[in-house]
Amino acid sequence: MKGLCVYTMALRPKFHVSPRRSAALGAQHTVDTIVYGGVWQENLPRGGKSAPLPSREVAPNLRGRALKKYAAAARERGIDVWIWGYPWAGGEDRFVELMQRCQEQSGASGWLLDPELGYKAGNHHAQDHGHEEDIRERASYLLDKCAAAAPKLGLTSFGVTRFHKSLPWDIFLQDKRIAVHSPQLYNAAKGLMETGLEGWAEGALHHKPSVVPSIGTFGPMSGPRMVKYLKQYEGHDIDGIAAWSWEHTSKQEWKILRAWNTARKDLEAETPPTLPPPLGLSLETETCRTAPDPSTSTVNKSPSRKKRRRRSPKKAE
Repeated sequence: MKGLCVYTMALRPKFHVSPRRSAALGAQHTVDTIVYGGVWQENLPRGGKSAPLPSREVAPNLRGRALKKYAAAARERGIDVWIWGYPWAGGEDRFVELMQRCQEQSGASGWLLDPELGYKAGNHHAQDHGHEEDIRERASYLLDKCAAAAPKLGLTSFGVTRFHKSLPWDIFLQDKRIAVHSPQLYNAAKGLMETGLEGWAEGALHHKPSVVPSIGTFGPMSGPRMVKYLKQYEGHDIDGIAAWSWEHTSKQEWKILRAWNTARKDLEAETPPTLPPPLGLSLETETCRTAPDPSTSTVNKSPSRKKRRRRSPKKAE
């Protein structure tokens, strides 16, 4: 999971059209990895009291074998496939069971785990009213179960660790079985973005996974402002970005993401850029300047001239 990654939620024709057309759109915009929605668990209160845990769990993309069809089409286009899941303390066994079914359909390269509210100590909707020791045990159990079932593991969660101190960050960030960290920085301004990256790095201690921040194609930093937002990551040691989400991404934002990823790949290959870096985007016209097509370019070509019929010299009379 690196480069330009894009999340999806429920796969619907309204947003994703068809498997082939969706994969074609991804390939056109240089998407490296699609992170398909897998399993979502949560605990909804009933009558002011916590329900059995978790009270709701869905895996919408298993219906109609949608995940199988979309993932297969993506791989045909050379796009890597991951699946993400939102687990809840107390439902780990069922979570892994459903993620394995998603794995069977998708043939995913890895699972991106998203532990948030369900693993915060003190959350009255979490397991056993969120007692810290119980939560820590549940977090470890989740990682053990997932590591035994998944090809690879990644982690995404709250972007700034110090804002969510009741999450057992040490258990999640220091586990060396997790290959990718994706702090959710969405629309964070530069200072907060840097605080987020530093917090995850410090929490990981000696563990050095790939870092692929989750950014937003929604909110105050979306649209043409995404150019400035992506520039904030220049000089930081990241391995890509993960855009949330496919459903939110506009045509303009697809162009910006493609320009950013093309510039990144050009730098990696140490070749002259074929597309400008993000600052080459025109905010006034909201379009991306692309390099001319050599087959249609008029540069260094002589203007066309009509052929003139050569007259034969007149015979002497």
